[in-house]
Amino acid sequence: MRNIFHQKIISLPIITKIKKGFIMVETIVAVSIILMVVPAVLGMATKGITLGTSAKSQMIASYLASEGIEFIRNKRDSNLLRYQNGVSGAKWDDGFTPGGASPMCKNNPCTINPLAAPSNIIQRCSGSLATPSPCYRLYLDSFGFYSHDTGGQATQFYRGVSVIDAPGNSNEHLVTSTVVWSTAFSQKSLTVTDYITNWTQ
Repeated sequence: MRNIFHQKIISLPIITKIKKGFIMVETIVAVSIILMVVPAVLGMATKGITLGTSAKSQMIASYLASEGIEFIRNKRDSNLLRYQNGVSGAKWDDGFTPGGASPMCKNNPCTINPLAAPSNIIQRCSGSLATPSPCYRLYLDSFGFYSHDTGGQATQFYRGVSVIDAPGNSNEHLVTSTVVWSTAFSQKSLTVTDYITNWTQ
C-alpha cells in the first residue's frame, strides 16, 4: 500500500506538466489563428469602405452630369418660349450656340451654375476639363447644392458641358456633359450625351 501511494504522489507533477504543455500549445495555435484572421477581416472591411465611397462618388457624378444636360434643355425651352412670344431676335440656341464667330460651348466646355442669375447660368471656361481647370470645379453650399460659386466648400468634382452642331442639321445639337473627379489611385470621369432640337421646326 505504501509503495502504490508513493507512486501516485510521484506521478502528479508529471501530469500537471503535461497539462501546462497542452495549454501553451493551444494558446499558440489560437494566437496564430487570430493573427491570420484579423488582417483578412480588416482588409475586407477596408475594401468594402473603398468600394462604398467609389460607388457614392459615381452616383453623385451621374446626377451632376445629367443636371448639366437638363440645364441646357431648360435654356432651349426658355429660348423657344421667348421666340413664340414674339421677342425680337430670339433664337432657340441663344446662350449655348455652337455656331457663329464666337461659339459658346464648342471649343471649350461651358460651366453650368444653377445658383447663378438666369443670364449667368451658362458661362465660358477657358481651361481644359481633362486637367481639369479650376473654373470647372464644383462647390457645395450650406444647403447641399452643387455650384461653381467659390464661397462654398470645394469638392472633388469638376463639370463641363459642350454643345456642337449635329451633322447636317442646324436645328439639332449634340450636348455632352462630363464630370471629372479624383480618387486616391486615379482620375475618373463620367459622360452623359443627348441631342436637343428646335421643336418649333
